[in-house]
Amino acid sequence: GIGIDLYKNKNIDKEIKNIAGYIFEKEINDIEYLLIDIVKQIYALISYNRIPDIYINNNLVLNKKIEITNEQYDIAKELYSKPHKDFLSIISFNKKIGKIIKIDDEGNLVVDFGGIVKLISNTNVKIELQN
Repeated sequence: GIGIDLYKNKNIDKEIKNIAGYIFEKEINDIEYLLIDIVKQIYALISYNRIPDIYINNNLVLNKKIEITNEQYDIAKELYSKPHKDFLSIISFNKKIGKIIKIDDEGNLVVDFGGIVKLISNTNVKIELQN
């Protein structure tokens, strides 16, 4: 899913305050045209049969930390495993933390959990955008 802020939100979370934006300065009555255009743009992207390179290469989540539940981790497809010294993944009873290393052609996140690389898709995750 996607979220679009139409107007400035005064109660925005401090975690995203510096990166969040909005479309309009003041309220408008006819947002139907905006919604139609968004649907057209999404359809155009889907017709590529893959995510465009500009999205993949300029995405804000690359090299950011990601937090998922142990259940999400267990069902994620493992791409390969090559444990290394710089063990980034934090293993706890409730969650796993890794680093997003790539976005594939289908928009899935490729995440390194300390040398175990998994494909994360179709799930809600927590991504730390601040360094």
